[in-house]
Amino acid sequence: MFNDYVYTASPAPVKATLTTPTPGLSTLLGSSNVNFQWTAGTGVSLYQLSLSVIGPGQSELFMSKARPLQQPQPHSRKGQIVYARLSSEIGGVWQSNDYQYTESGTTSAALLTSPAPGLGTVLASTNVTFQWSTGTGVNLYQLNLGSTLGASDLYLYKGTATSTTVPSLPANGQIVYARLYSRINGVWVYDDYQYYNDNGYSAGGTAAAAALQSPTPGQGTVLGTSNVPFQWSTGTGVMLYQLTLSAVAPGGSELFLYKGAAISANVPTLPSNGALVYARLSSYINGTWQHNDYVYSESGQPRRQCLSRPPWTRHDTRLQQRPIPMECGNRSRPLSAQPQHGCAR
Repeated sequence: MFNDYVYTASPAPVKATLTTPTPGLSTLLGSSNVNFQWTAGTGVSLYQLSLSVIGPGQSELFMSKARPLQQPQPHSRKGQIVYARLSSEIGGVWQSNDYQYTESGTTSAALLTSPAPGLGTVLASTNVTFQWSTGTGVNLYQLNLGSTLGASDLYLYKGTATSTTVPSLPANGQIVYARLYSRINGVWVYDDYQYYNDNGYSAGGTAAAAALQSPTPGQGTVLGTSNVPFQWSTGTGVMLYQLTLSAVAPGGSELFLYKGAAISANVPTLPSNGALVYARLSSYINGTWQHNDYVYSESGQPRRQCLSRPPWTRHDTRLQQRPIPMECGNRSRPLSAQPQHGCAR
């Protein structure tokens, strides 16, 4: 003998899914009374919606745990990504689906504000605090400090704070390259900056300008006409050097100009007119240029010019010689005292 029974199988549970606003980063959310709707799902006894700009599952913008299928949502206008998580309680177990939207508003990257960016700023060697603006729509920052552009061999910070303290930096007076990244809507953007690091002078040392060492400075040193190397000392607290050569005046640069961090430079060509060469070596120390001047001689012989014949005038039918000064070397004398040698014609 037997008994028959009939049961109705319960449907398979299905999580609720968001339907409105249409999920995706192409959907811009309004700034007030934003309605979210989702399907009922199957076997769902409770729903939870959380919104965040930090990450999926966070709820600093909004959280609702209730049975209604519609919730208003106010939030700020920053152009950031909004992470939405819709959780469904099924049989006492929470299951979730994640979504992304974009806030309305205009985004902008963070900017370094302190220390004041620029090569005029000298960084200390310890406990240097960097600060930056929050930007708009930025949810993560990264600061790189390096000895080359974009590098992070000196320091790296990554996080949500708008400041960080660098415990130590080298004290070699070289350029520090800073790059501040901002993550906006999942994309990293950045701005580059430059500083000088500590060189001993700003920490209390005694500054000293660089000095030319080779060729030996002095009018008795005759320079070659091609590939003439110049070398100088490093000085103390010097961040940048500039070497100028001129046959006109100290500080002129019509013959040669070098500017950089090296302590030597090669002059490709120089004239051979036997003239003086004025050399000026400038040192950039703690935001100020200081210089030392030197004199050399070009190779070759100087050319001197004098008049080849005197002018004559006619007066009262008589020819008269009009004595005039003539230039030969550095001397002026009447034509009657014209030297016989030493003038180039």
